[in-house]
Amino acid sequence: MRDARLEGGNLTMLADLVLRDETLIGTLYARLGALGVGVDLLADGETDLRLLQPRRWFERRREDLDVPMDVVRPDEWRQALEVQRDEAP
Repeated sequence: MRDARLEGGNLTMLADLVLRDETLIGTLYARLGALGVGVDLLADGETDLRLLQPRRWFERRREDLDVPMDVVRPDEWRQALEVQRDEAP
């Protein structure tokens, strides 16, 4: 999913995500009012948060992200998201 955008009220979310072997890889930027955060979803399942200049980081990171995209059915996305949610601490 490239150039995903969700906006409403004070909320803005931007994302470039790839589903690879049931793992989400990519970058996400979220802003609610004045509070913004960048999230880096790494291939090893780790997550890095960026609190300083998250929008600038997101734009730079997505330029560097060069993960080939595969065609994935919506049910595969749902299943992968459910697996990650179930595995979260």
